[in-house]
Amino acid sequence: MPSEPARTALAIVVRVLLAVPSLALAPPGRIAVYSTPPGALACIDTHDCDSTGATFTVEGNAWHTVVVTEKGYLEWTENVYVTSDQTSMVTAY
Repeated sequence: MPSEPARTALAIVVRVLLAVPSLALAPPGRIAVYSTPPGALACIDTHDCDSTGATFTVEGNAWHTVVVTEKGYLEWTENVYVTSDQTSMVTAY
């Protein structure tokens, strides 16, 4: 049988583990961005940028902001929900 200090320590560890939410992360998802005309600059969440058509790997089960810009055209913005292990497609016109 464990000693009293060992049982107390075990009880504390169990309580902490039960109190901390699960740290399991959702698998990533993807956003495929296309535009008319093609070759515009697409940015995801203001930091990951590439020319359209591009596919970005992003956090799954989360909202992301897509901004597409091209000289001579109005800026195009859309919020997109991305499901883990899925590809969300957006097209800027």
